[in-house]
Parts: sequence; C-alpha cells; structure tokens
Amino acid sequence: MSKKNRLVLIITASIAALLLAFLVGVFSYRTTLLSNLKKLIIQAPQPTESIPEILPDFAFEFLNDPHSVSMNSLSLLDNQNPLKFIVAGHIYGKPGDGESHPATNLLSNITLIKETAPDFIIFLGDTVWNPSEENFNDLDLFVLDQFGVPVFNAVGNHDVTNRDLYQSRYGNTVYSFRYKDQLFFILDTTLKYYDLTSDQYLFISNTIKEQSRGLETIHLFMHHVLFLDEGEIFDNQLLKPNEGDGKSPGFLAFLETELIPISKTIPIYVYAGDVGAFQGGNLSPFYKKLADHNITFLTTGLGNNYYDSILVVETENNGLLNIQPVSLTGRNLKTIETFNIQYWINQ
Repeated sequence: MSKKNRLVLIITASIAALLLAFLVGVFSYRTTLLSNLKKLIIQAPQPTESIPEILPDFAFEFLNDPHSVSMNSLSLLDNQNPLKFIVAGHIYGKPGDGESHPATNLLSNITLIKETAPDFIIFLGDTVWNPSEENFNDLDLFVLDQFGVPVFNAVGNHDVTNRDLYQSRYGNTVYSFRYKDQLFFILDTTLKYYDLTSDQYLFISNTIKEQSRGLETIHLFMHHVLFLDEGEIFDNQLLKPNEGDGKSPGFLAFLETELIPISKTIPIYVYAGDVGAFQGGNLSPFYKKLADHNITFLTTGLGNNYYDSILVVETENNGLLNIQPVSLTGRNLKTIETFNIQYWINQ
C-alpha cells in the first residue's frame, strides 16, 4: 500500500472513530437526560396555586354584637319587628378615576333607603374606587353617617388594595352574626382571589353547626360571583360579572358537599355584588334557585347608570323571605324571580 493510501486510511479511520465516539456520547447524554427528566417529573411536587391565599392577621369570629365590624360602628337594634335589610353592591359605581364616586344614584337615594327602615344595610364590596383616606372620609360623610343603622361590607378588591388602611378603619373582613334567628356571614373573596380560603369554608361549616338550633335562614355575602355554572357563562358583557367568568371550582365543590345537604333543613341565600358596572346593568339584579334544593343565588351592583337597583329583603308573616329589587332611577321593576339567566340572554 502506498504511503498516500495509508494516510487516507488513517484519516478515514480517525474520522470514523471520532464520529462513533460522538454518537455514543450523544446517546449516553440523551439517556441520562431522559432519566433525569423522568425523575424530575415523578418526584416534583404538585404545582402550587397560581394565586396563593393571603393569611390574615385576624381570626374569623362569630360575633354576638358585630358593632366592631359595622362600617359606622353602630349596633343592631333589639326589636320585635320582622327582619328587614338592604343589599347593595359595587356602590362606587362606574369604573374610572374621572368618575363620581360613590355612585350619584346611591347618594341621591339616601332618603329612599332610610325610609325603607331596614334593620341594617349590607354592601357587597367595592365601596370606593381607590382606597385612600380622602375617599374613605367621603364614604363616611356622604353614605355611612347618613344611616342610623349598622352598615356591613363584604369587601371587594378595590376596598383592600390597601388592606391595612381598610381594616384600621372598618375592622376585620370575615365574620358572622345571628339576628332574629337568621345567620349572616360576611366573607372575603380577595384573601384567595376569586374564591374563599379553606379557613373560610371551615368557618362557615363550623358556625352553622354551632348555631343550628332554632335557625331559620342562612345568608352568605361576598363580592365576587362564584356560583355560575357552565350553562350560565357567556362572552356577552350583559351576562358576565364585572370581573372573571363567575365560577369558582372551590365554591362549587363546597356547595355540593356542604351547602346542599344543609339546605335540606335550613334555607340558604348567597349574595354577590361584583356586577352592574357596565351599561345595561350586567347581571344586576340576577336570580337563580337551585332545582330541588333550597338554595337561592342573587347578585346586585351599581354602575351609576339607568339600570341601578338595590335589594330589599324582609321576612313575611309566614316566615318566608320576600326579596324585591328596587330601582334607583325610577324604573318599575318586576319580581326578583324575573331576572333569571333567560332574562339576561334575551336582553
């Protein structure tokens, strides 16, 4: 073999050896990589929640006298009159820094609300657009100080953008109280955004058990709408809450396992207020009663527009509740049962 041919053979063999070593290395690396990935996938912990729960610096309490958490620090009156209370949501009204807050439709109807003579008033969150000392002072002066009865609030996201400020003025955001043999829960859907925290679910269950004797009705108040089902979720703004799609898997699971069994003996009403901000009064008011179960869902909220309304809830002589939407703009509203999902689909 010539010297030239030997050189070509040596070079070819060297290249082949290098190529073989490279392929063996790649295969080995690939095998190791796949093995490590497999271990990682198998051993990795379950993904954490995208928005973790906020751990509040207060305990959830059942309050015999809830004046410490009423926004105007007033106590419930001890009288023998049938129960009557007012529910209003999203009272700052139309979103936007340049808008008038609270809603002028609310401010112009303070006298109407007072003449209704409720035992108390419950707001369903978003009482201010921006939680500042100035805006809370205006809320106190023009709204809260106008009523001679307690005002409670199920906080919305706008209220607690500055949580420390809100709580320093109005107290804790999760509690319950009993009045005229009815049980009221004020809940916070911002501690675990668009849901209730696990501790709140436990608080509801335990308090109902402790208070069940002689209990006529249970009321749950919250800001965000958590209870729509797949058949009630649409892209049309009139059929949507102000924020989100209106469904919480956590709440729907709690509804199935806890609330539905309880409703066999005690009626349950659930109220949410993150609606009504857009023209047309999206889902305000809205009514749904579960078929074959004694659970009723209601929403109401203001957008400072023609469709603004509130709910007046009162006990009738037969012990049943009567819930009536009341317009803040002079509209003649039909019964609350009118405003079901089909009503909103037809708008």
